[in-house]
Amino acid sequence: MKKYTKILICILFHLLSLLLVWAFLAPHQKLDLAYTWNRSEQTETANVEWNGTVYTSQTTQPLHQALPRGSYTLTVTALQADDYDSLRVHGDMPVCSIYSNSVSCMLSQYGTEYTIPFENYMEGNQIFLSFYQGTPGIGMNMFDDNGRLDEEAYQEATREYTEQRSRKRPSFTITEIRLESNSLMTWQMLVSCLLVLLLIDFVLLLWKRIDRKKWGILFLLALFASIPLLRGYISYGHDTLFHVSRVEGIKAGLLAGQFPVRISAEQFNGYGYISSALYPELFLYFPAVLRLLNIPLTTSYCIFWFCINLLTAWTAWISFWSLTKSRTGAYAGSALFTLLPYRLSSIYLRGAAGEALALTFFPLILWGVYEVFFGDYRKWPVAVIGYTGVLQSHILTVSSVVLYSVIGGTCCLRALIRNRKRIFSLMALIISVFFLNLWFLVPFLELYRLPLWVKHMRNDFLSHVIDPGQLFSVLIHGDGASMPLEAGTAGEMSYSIGLGMILGLILILVVLSGKKAKDSRTRGFYKTAFVCLCVSVLFYWTTTVYFPWRKIEQAFPFVSSFIANLPWRRLGVAGFFLAAAIVFALCCLTPARKKGCLALLIAGCIVSSGSFLHSYMAKNGPFIIDSDTYGKGTEDVLYLLYGTTGSILRTRGNHIDISSPKEVTIDGYAKQYTNISLHYTNTSTILQWIDVPLNYYPGYVAMDSSGLSLPLSFGPNYVLRVTIPEYPEGTITLSYQGRRLYDISLVVSLLYSAGFCWYMWRKGEKSCIS
Repeated sequence: MKKYTKILICILFHLLSLLLVWAFLAPHQKLDLAYTWNRSEQTETANVEWNGTVYTSQTTQPLHQALPRGSYTLTVTALQADDYDSLRVHGDMPVCSIYSNSVSCMLSQYGTEYTIPFENYMEGNQIFLSFYQGTPGIGMNMFDDNGRLDEEAYQEATREYTEQRSRKRPSFTITEIRLESNSLMTWQMLVSCLLVLLLIDFVLLLWKRIDRKKWGILFLLALFASIPLLRGYISYGHDTLFHVSRVEGIKAGLLAGQFPVRISAEQFNGYGYISSALYPELFLYFPAVLRLLNIPLTTSYCIFWFCINLLTAWTAWISFWSLTKSRTGAYAGSALFTLLPYRLSSIYLRGAAGEALALTFFPLILWGVYEVFFGDYRKWPVAVIGYTGVLQSHILTVSSVVLYSVIGGTCCLRALIRNRKRIFSLMALIISVFFLNLWFLVPFLELYRLPLWVKHMRNDFLSHVIDPGQLFSVLIHGDGASMPLEAGTAGEMSYSIGLGMILGLILILVVLSGKKAKDSRTRGFYKTAFVCLCVSVLFYWTTTVYFPWRKIEQAFPFVSSFIANLPWRRLGVAGFFLAAAIVFALCCLTPARKKGCLALLIAGCIVSSGSFLHSYMAKNGPFIIDSDTYGKGTEDVLYLLYGTTGSILRTRGNHIDISSPKEVTIDGYAKQYTNISLHYTNTSTILQWIDVPLNYYPGYVAMDSSGLSLPLSFGPNYVLRVTIPEYPEGTITLSYQGRRLYDISLVVSLLYSAGFCWYMWRKGEKSCIS
């Protein structure tokens, strides 16, 4: 009876908490600010910039007044420009900026309505609107018949272009700006509050069972690695836009009825992108589900990366503890790997979500492979989880890990020959990884045969090697990019291993040069530390200018795209093996010395990673993410069909091309994500076609009103083309359904996953993951 009473009290407490949240937010949902502002400006010359700001006197209700907490929708209506070139801003187009949370919207030259969300979390926050008009620079080259630059023609063309622009006297008008409140914020806060309460319940339930000291330390490590996320927004990263778009693409694909998502429905102006089938996205379903719960995109992304940092700290701890049975060594390995500068750079500066995710599972691979070859062979499921995690994170890392595993396994064949049961464990490992990931591998292997842009990308990756001196910086800066070798190190991002690793390297050298212990366990640590150090040094060597990549490339041309793709990418695996070597060397010390060295190592990690995080936050402000930025950019074209021009997809919009407009008419057109329905009227006696606003990929299905499947092909710029049947009229529905083979592979993977989980549950801690 007491048990049910506690449950009832807990439920009532949760309901009361949610009611208080609703009562606190609901009164603030009735604000409605609306006004109309008309302004027309003309420029006399082509080089005049105009800046118009909405002030108090121009609004019926001051838009810049303090806003209560809540969620609002900003709508800008009917921006009209008679001279598009003269209204371009920074090489783009007129911009409306909301400075209070760094969101911006892009307005086209035509009459349009543009809506973006604004979420105000702080009482008294303010909104300021500004509109800018500027002129871009002129860039053109005139060449004569011999291919030489014709200076006179260039100057004449420049003068003519300037004179034409000065005569056009551009103007624009904004007819309405509206700010309306909505209830979205209330639901977001309610869902967030409920999730927090459930998390508290989970912690209280396991409070007496968990190791509170261990989890407290791991939480602090993850929290320190997540300091940039605590600002409530994400900053610019080299690939941040692409990976944020993937989250939105999964959300849109789920809403379009796909599962698993194969086509990212939001990207390329809603034309769809096959990146979901060619770039692993399993772990991104977590932030995508948060988006479905109306949690803001930046908040979802920050929560996701904090969880990944905590998962990384735990996988490192459990793996090193299982290998050494030393809590001190496990804490050292967790700190060294979680705060590895290259890993933090991959998350924040590079925005390389796939590679950073793959690094999370390296400790599990090391632990699982060791058990298969040298330890308890019944723990092979650990390696299955590790390899699956990498495979569902980053394809380039998969190719490298497979190659390294084959080389390492070949060197350890003797251990397999001595015990045949280990061979069966290795076979179970390979078969399990294959069938668990069959649902991804089948569409990937089929779709990768398409003529994609990624196959035609050529770059001198081998020029992006690093100087060995770059590995030993103590204070790490948080900006820069990968620079070619001939450009020097100015403006290049940091490749340092960090102070913690430098101190650990000194520790390894001291331990290996000292007296060898007599007991077999410590001698095993000596040997393992030496092997891990050699592997780490080898990988670091491959990233430097002193490794003979050029000669290897000449002998094996595939190396440049398969192995040597950006040599500094091996800094992650090199840093992991160095951290492992440090852990095994630390375990060779006496207990008293272990604690002192542990404190020194953690302090070194904090100094280097802290300097990187501080520099990154100081030099990178909020990354602008709005409904036009995420999902609709055209800067990544790797998985478009070769020959597709991404920028055309933006300007083409929702236009439908018809083979014979005089004989075929379209009405009742509706498009939601990758689903299209339309009604046509056909007076022709021959087959006609229409080009719809979707990228052509195999897997789309078009049906008429009678259930007949219609032929599909592609038109100009690889836009999806639908053949219209010879009926006077009818309705066509179009959607992405994939292939029957994809569905079969999904069912096989789900069934095998269920059997794998049952096996692990039945074997329990004794034989699987104790």
